Amino acid sequence: EGTGVYDAEKWAVVFKYDSVYIDAGATVTFKNHPSRAPVVWLVKGDVTIHGIVSLNGQDSVPVPRLAEPGPGGFRGGSGYFGSDSRAGAGFGPGGGGRRVSNVWGAGGSYGSLGPGGSVTYGNPSLIPLVGGSGGSGHDDVSARASGAGGGGAILIACSGRMLLSGQVRADGGAKPPGVYATAGSGGGVRLVAGDLAVTGAVRAMSGPTDNQGNPGG
Repeated sequence: EGTGVYDAEKWAVVFKYDSVYIDAGATVTFKNHPSRAPVVWLVKGDVTIHGIVSLNGQDSVPVPRLAEPGPGGFRGGSGYFGSDSRAGAGFGPGGGGRRVSNVWGAGGSYGSLGPGGSVTYGNPSLIPLVGGSGGSGHDDVSARASGAGGGGAILIACSGRMLLSGQVRADGGAKPPGVYATAGSGGGVRLVAGDLAVTGAVRAMSGPTDNQGNPGG
């Protein structure tokens, strides 16, 4: 556990460590800062990750709530909540638009388009550091659900050796089975080290979906 410091100028929650060691079987998660800023780890020595570091977006939630993103990402769109409160698009630059087909909205986009999406953003260097966009909500009275939140974003930078045999995940949130809400897009992971060895996995994927409702980018 650790407490980060919010840097408003850089829009990041910064953690400073002498070294980092995450054991196999352990999962590190984050509580969003009110700004929903991304996470930065600045490490003087080595980083060893045998377990999981997770910045996944929240799965779709019942209305009137909005699915939260991973830190640095964007919320899912609102679900149908009455004739005066129809479903909304996902939040973020690539937020999934509502009603692409009947009650079926678009998934969140980021480096690639969610089906039905129209805008991608970001770059391979992740400068600026930013996460994924939310999916659109379900626009139907029969199953009221928000779109899922986008995956978050993290920069892990160390002066020494970084060994990643576990996983760093910044996946978008999932949509509910059988509901035409949509998934959030994956976020971003940037690793910087004097010596980098990756035998595990770095993931920034769409949240899971089925044949009812669109995935994200």
